[in-house]
Amino acid sequence: MSHQERMASQKVLRLSLRLILLVLVPGIQAESCPGAAQTATPAAVVKSIVVKNQQQSEADRSQAVATRVSNGETVSVSAGLLLYRGDIIETFDETKVTLLFLDAPVAERDNEVIIDANAKVGVSSTNSWWGKFG
Repeated sequence: MSHQERMASQKVLRLSLRLILLVLVPGIQAESCPGAAQTATPAAVVKSIVVKNQQQSEADRSQAVATRVSNGETVSVSAGLLLYRGDIIETFDETKVTLLFLDAPVAERDNEVIIDANAKVGVSSTNSWWGKFG
């Protein structure tokens, strides 16, 4: 297994462990959202970031940002970042962000949403008035 494959496997493992914790401990407070209310439940998690067709574990502020509904703070986007209802994700030139929504049941493919470059999206749910979005 190459170094690059090992690094990708480790990233997937870390993301999987976070998702397992979210499912097993719904009230968990993630350090990625220190300003969130104690009762807030994450709505989504950043699954991946692609900049100029290259997957990255994090984006700098010129590529993508998240604005927290809890306090208006703008944070850098990274794989594994927990998002809450009302948070806003904004992507810039040549950056795409894939979100995995944690709506029950968490089915990885059904709840996955790709945010294209130069977009601004509010986090809510993959369910909408016209049906399931994903």
